[in-house]
Amino acid sequence: MSAASHIFTKAHAAHRAGKLKEAEAGYRRVLRTHPRHADALHFLGMLQFQRGVREEGLKLIRESLQALPTNPHAWNNLGNMLMVLDQPQEAVDVYAKATELGPEMAEAWLNRAICLRRVRRYDEAITCFGKAVDLKPVNNAAYERLGMLLYNVGRFAEAANAYGRWLKHEPDNPIARHMLAAMTGKDRRARMINT
Repeated sequence: MSAASHIFTKAHAAHRAGKLKEAEAGYRRVLRTHPRHADALHFLGMLQFQRGVREEGLKLIRESLQALPTNPHAWNNLGNMLMVLDQPQEAVDVYAKATELGPEMAEAWLNRAICLRRVRRYDEAITCFGKAVDLKPVNNAAYERLGMLLYNVGRFAEAANAYGRWLKHEPDNPIARHMLAAMTGKDRRARMINT
């Protein structure tokens, strides 16, 4: 392991442990000798954004993507930053890049769906919510949002199906049970017990 990799690993561990000053010092130390170190740029950008130094955070994560444009995690995190900054139109394209590069990342599909719903591209959002639950069948946030969006656009049978799928994966989930009962007028749990 190179010295820069070792310093980055320690900085990243400090970041995860909430030792932000230590993490920042480590990331900056890596960047002094390796100014295009994509991971140091990415995580320092996230750290700064989380601290409220948003302009620098965005700048750093964009530099990270210039150094390593194939990192789906950095694209996903950039999308998250843009959503916080109320820039969903730009975030749509960023999340599309994240899911293109990381087609197995359920989190990126969920974030893309939330963004698309926000900009009222409902059919695309429904497709992305569906992809998120296909990739991670136990995903409360995705099922709940998918079901609500389907309900809100008048696709009631599909909403009931979404809640049914959720309940199949989490039979004791009270929200899934309640929403399915509300959609169908039937108590799914009682039906499951009697079958």
